[in-house]
Amino acid sequence: MPQHPNRILNALPQNIFAAVQSHLKPVELTFGDIVAETGQPIERVHFPHSGVISLVVEMEVGDMIETAMVGRDGAVNATAALDGLIALHRGIIQVAGSGAALTV
Repeated sequence: MPQHPNRILNALPQNIFAAVQSHLKPVELTFGDIVAETGQPIERVHFPHSGVISLVVEMEVGDMIETAMVGRDGAVNATAALDGLIALHRGIIQVAGSGAALTV
């Protein structure tokens, strides 16, 4: 079985990955880009191959708290894309890299 750079995609059974693979598009993860915005509709699920995406929650006073960091072992917007299609956090590229995106 071929190795995929993203560990979640790599862990999928071959028949499931084959069904998803044609829908994955390569993306560059550029430092500072926003890939999710709190309360906004989700357009894509991101599967990093390299780089880091920070998930942050904005406080009412304007501060942001980082709640998670996602690298090649995770995905951004995956759970919300399955239920409600609304982002629960802001996703900011903290370390540039590459990945794959799946349009929902």
